[in-house]
Amino acid sequence: MNRTEPKVAGVVLNYKGIADTLQSIASLATQTYDNFTIVAIENGSHDGSVEAFKKLETKYGNKIQETKRQRI
Repeated sequence: MNRTEPKVAGVVLNYKGIADTLQSIASLATQTYDNFTIVAIENGSHDGSVEAFKKLETKYGNKIQETKRQRI
């Protein structure tokens, strides 16, 4: 029987803590589980996180999705 692994999402929130957020994303990106995505949420801070997330999208490709300016 050929089973597909379930899709998993790692959600990382950022508000004025881009250094810790980038470390969390880097850790998630090195996981060996293949069927996952990282959702990075920028929650309204002005610490350069939007630009940093764009660089991560280039680095990690389709494993990372950015959502910006969301209030949670």
